[in-house]
Amino acid sequence: MPIGPFPDFDSCVAHMTKPKDEGGGGYDEETAKKVCGKMKAELEESFSWISDIEKMGPLLRGKAIHPIKIYHPDEWPHLRVYLEEELEKSADSMVGKPLYLDHWYEFPGSRVLGAKYEDGALEYVADPGREAERIFDMIRRGESKHVSVQFDWKILEQVNGLAPRGINYQHLSLLKDMMPGDPASTVEIWKSIAKELKEAKREGGTSFANETRDLAPPNPHGSETEKKEESKLSEQIIEPSIEDRVKGLEESISNLYSRIAEVENVLNAKIETLLTLVPHVESKTKEAEWTAEYVNNLDDDCFAYIEPGGEKGNQGKTTPRSLRHFPYKNAEGNLSPDHVRNGLARLGQELGDWATADAKAQIKKKLCAAAKELEIESEVCDLEECKETIEALKGQVKTLEAEKTALQEELKKKPVSEAIISSSVTQPGDILREIKRLLPERPPMAWGHHYHQLWRNLRNIVKRHS
Repeated sequence: MPIGPFPDFDSCVAHMTKPKDEGGGGYDEETAKKVCGKMKAELEESFSWISDIEKMGPLLRGKAIHPIKIYHPDEWPHLRVYLEEELEKSADSMVGKPLYLDHWYEFPGSRVLGAKYEDGALEYVADPGREAERIFDMIRRGESKHVSVQFDWKILEQVNGLAPRGINYQHLSLLKDMMPGDPASTVEIWKSIAKELKEAKREGGTSFANETRDLAPPNPHGSETEKKEESKLSEQIIEPSIEDRVKGLEESISNLYSRIAEVENVLNAKIETLLTLVPHVESKTKEAEWTAEYVNNLDDDCFAYIEPGGEKGNQGKTTPRSLRHFPYKNAEGNLSPDHVRNGLARLGQELGDWATADAKAQIKKKLCAAAKELEIESEVCDLEECKETIEALKGQVKTLEAEKTALQEELKKKPVSEAIISSSVTQPGDILREIKRLLPERPPMAWGHHYHQLWRNLRNIVKRHS
């Protein structure tokens, strides 16, 4: 477990015992162990289950994969969803599996000693095997910071992408020349911190917890070296990777499609309600019962629509009066709530040949503006708002899809690793037959272990999908 910018307990102690003028902490060795031990213990709480591991390091540990949605442009399934309950169920299948490098080279003698889903991630502890120093050097130099899992599954479930269920891990791979599918995966050197803490307790004499409770570094603001290291770490964390951006776009697009579906459901429900109400519309409001004489004497601007082709009389009113439709203002020029409601209800009825789509649109625009001013709720006006919302959302989807396509093109330039499922990809039948034809009945002994494993994987694909 790293302590701030330090890869392990010893590195922390070494730094803390350096003189302050060399960028260190200026502690004596005993105090340095207490400070690093306390910091380490706090960080180690997330790996509480590791006490079950009997072998005392140096080992590897970290987080293999989180519940996450990951896009793979070059491998099927392209959009993979890793469910929390499946990661929790699958933890035991990782135990005993070997460690690989970039999914092709197997580290001899390596194996996963323990795995458990805890604190939102599948955590692991692994024995690096006979090439431990090579692995430790890669980690110390920062060449390997992430891991990836390879597995088989039983079924795929459609969950805003394809979610594998019945996961059975084949190996855990350290990544050096491949990008992680899960950028939050980790690998680190782990020495038995429990042993270090016991030594610190013995050297300190009295209660370790009491002695370290109020302990603070002499340089609380950090040295210039520490600040530079922390700045580098912050930049790494703040700057999102291409995969993160693609994942974010996928989530945004998925959310927008969900929102579009919700709005369309509302729209359809409102249309159904409106169609149900139209046959039962009654002109029962007393104010709405204006006489023909009263209506004929209204000014032109009291009507929502006037057919073209009429003439203006001496009073500036269109003749013949029959060209004027949908009165919604009274003689004083004030909006009539009853006529606004009645007009909106009548829009769904058969109005005659004059009621073209353009005419109805003009009427709706004026009546909906009046309804808004009068604070009248109307299904007809809400329908228009729903349609506008849907169009706006679709515009956002189009923009995001274009951005996603650009990112995918950029992503194709780099190999992406994570949960590689090459042994479970369903291929067309003719490809399977060609693979079967090319595979030898038995692999030559000179091929070596890795190619024997590759031969077995390919045989399993052909057998499973033939």
